[in-house]
Amino acid sequence: MRQRGFSQRPIHARRRGIATFFAVAALGLVATAVLAMSTMLTIDHRRTRAAVTDAQLRQLLIAGADVAATHAEPGLDVSDWRVVQLPKAFSELGGGLKWCRVKTPDARASPLTVLVVAEYGGQVARQRVTLGSDNGEAPRRPISAEWLP
Repeated sequence: MRQRGFSQRPIHARRRGIATFFAVAALGLVATAVLAMSTMLTIDHRRTRAAVTDAQLRQLLIAGADVAATHAEPGLDVSDWRVVQLPKAFSELGGGLKWCRVKTPDARASPLTVLVVAEYGGQVARQRVTLGSDNGEAPRRPISAEWLP
């Protein structure tokens, strides 16, 4: 006997359709979650790489200021670039460091001003460092630094 409003399909066939629908929906949710996670990991990797490059540049600028303080003399020619030798492994990663004396109104006056330029991973950072000492003679030490764009 047939009842009105019901399909002739057996009950288990309808349940398979619903199960298939939920399985496809769950697979879609998993795929979306995997895509979101891979996007977040890529963004995090780029941010970490940028932070490493920035930290290396800051360390190079500190080292350059120290080298300049050790070797800068009032008689150095202005804009005569001095290249700092870096370890080979570091240079292979694109690392470089150089400095020069900057022209000031009184070339013989203390403190001296130098420009330090650091390169690493395709990025360049510049810093103007003022070197001074307690008695106006060597040894000099950095007394101020200004990051340059």
